Amino acid sequence: MISDETKRMIDALSMEELRLEIEKANRSRFQGDNYAYIKTRLAILKEQEQTTRRQQDVTQTEEQIALARKANQIAKDANSLSKWAITFSALSTLIALVALFSALNRLFPPFLESRMYSDWKPLVYDHPISEGKKISLPFSVEELRSDLPIPDIKRISGEAKFIKEDHATNDFVRLGYKILIDAAAVDLSKVPEKYRKEKPVDIGGGVTITQLPIVSVTHEIRFTFILKDKDGFELLKSKGEPEDLESGKANMYQRILSDRVSSSIARRTSKIVFGISVEKCVTCQ
Repeated sequence: MISDETKRMIDALSMEELRLEIEKANRSRFQGDNYAYIKTRLAILKEQEQTTRRQQDVTQTEEQIALARKANQIAKDANSLSKWAITFSALSTLIALVALFSALNRLFPPFLESRMYSDWKPLVYDHPISEGKKISLPFSVEELRSDLPIPDIKRISGEAKFIKEDHATNDFVRLGYKILIDAAAVDLSKVPEKYRKEKPVDIGGGVTITQLPIVSVTHEIRFTFILKDKDGFELLKSKGEPEDLESGKANMYQRILSDRVSSSIARRTSKIVFGISVEKCVTCQ
């Protein structure tokens, strides 16, 4: 039987010292029950060591899992911050561009809007003209209650531009146009007899003049302009002042419309369509 004193002595030995005593066998200072206790004591220490290592492994694994979770959360936070940073950067860039454009628009409006105010746009006649065919205005003598025919048209062409007046703000412009209407000579065979011979005309005050046979016919006309966007939708419709259309002559018209056009509509205008309305016969009596 092992004494308490011997037990305390063996318990104080390290694992290495216990191994040395076991290797000595018969030469060990501990024999019998004491030697058996040395083996038991070494086995207990080994088990404690393994238990400690297992606990350390578990602790280490838990720490690694915790670190992994933390790293994952940091990555998520960084990703979220990155998205916010990209969004903020994009918004900042957009705001800067808007501010730059606004500044340029204030400082250099002639540069930014020069094309709108300087370029002539071709006008589109609202009655399609087939190549090589006679052009007739869409009105008859009966509609005008006139006894003189509307002359046939040899050629119609025109162009228009937006004009900014010196005293006007940037909010409004006016439409200016140039239109050529080459009218054919009057067909005298369709003219009533009263216009083809001389006749006296009393102009008042006892004065009489001789009216010569007509050689041309004049009708009062008006131009209508329709501004359309790139999709063909109507933006604005405007009517011009009365003009004279004389037969047998290349009639050239150039005028600025009295109606104002907002700059936003002018910028959106892609096509300008014009039509002709015959108001009355000026030559008729």
